[in-house]
Amino acid sequence: MTAASGDGDTAARDETWDQLKVVGACAALEKSYFRLTKAPDPSEVRPPGVLRAALARLEGLEAADWYYLTDQLKAMRQDLVVQHIRDDLAVAVYEMHARESLKAGDPAEFNQCQSALKRLYADGARGC
Repeated sequence: MTAASGDGDTAARDETWDQLKVVGACAALEKSYFRLTKAPDPSEVRPPGVLRAALARLEGLEAADWYYLTDQLKAMRQDLVVQHIRDDLAVAVYEMHARESLKAGDPAEFNQCQSALKRLYADGARGC
């Protein structure tokens, strides 16, 4: 399964990605974001329990650099998406990223988070 075929058929590609569900097996709390160009490897995707611990670790940082925070939060968001996790954990990650985006003055990241949060709330996920 490839992420891009080069033929411009993004709808078919997106449908294929949507059907793929990965079960994470990575135990690392810290993981940098990288754009997927192929199906995700389960050994590189963190399961919900690890993502909760990673989020708690980020929330406990006193003065984290914005670039570090956004890198970590984007990687968490990607792990959530490839596992189709759309619950209170997903909301917590997106809400933290949205708040930190506002603090950093990054409207592009904020808008991405806001759009995802609207969908999560519409689907019944609860926020803080």
